[in-house]
Amino acid sequence: MNFTMKILAVSVLLVAMMALALATEAPPQAEAAAVTEAPVKEDEAADDSSSEAADDSSNEETESEDEEGEEAESTEGEKTHEVAKRSCRCRCRGGGWRRYGKIYYRYFSSSRTWARAQYYCRAIGGNLASVHSTYENNVIRAVARNRAVWIGFSDAQQNGYWFWSDGTRFNYQKWCSGQPDNSGRKQHCAYKRGTCWDDVSCSSRLPFVCVRRRC
Repeated sequence: MNFTMKILAVSVLLVAMMALALATEAPPQAEAAAVTEAPVKEDEAADDSSSEAADDSSNEETESEDEEGEEAESTEGEKTHEVAKRSCRCRCRGGGWRRYGKIYYRYFSSSRTWARAQYYCRAIGGNLASVHSTYENNVIRAVARNRAVWIGFSDAQQNGYWFWSDGTRFNYQKWCSGQPDNSGRKQHCAYKRGTCWDDVSCSSRLPFVCVRRRC
């Protein structure tokens, strides 16, 4: 009997010790589980990701607004350009300019010296006419109605070195027979008479033809 009681007492003591051991080990496991789950960190990550998404969304909206603004400005600029372009073309047609190919021509009947004629052409956005082909030579004749007119050819800077006043290349010439002769050593400007050119004093007064590359 005593032996049996002793065994029971030992058993109870062992059970109590095991229960105590289990109770002592449970909190660290709970803490470990809490650390592993890390609900606070997940919330912080969610907040960070949502703030980043908000920043990205804000950036996208800003970029979208910028792009829309650029498109609007571009569209308005194109419309303004088109209106200006149309009005300029109308003004050129209404102002006596005649277009042949990509060049606009205009005849002026008032007689001026070569320098004053060139100055006037520059003031209205052009130059005295330069000629680079038989076609252009015939166009000027048609525009001037076969009248004698100044063209933008001169060797006033140095005798014998002819230049176009608009700076274009000297790649065509249509001098009349025996010209240029620099008669009296004072003929340094060219004018067109009929289908050919002649040199004359730059102080002579003649009508003229202006040309513009754009209108």
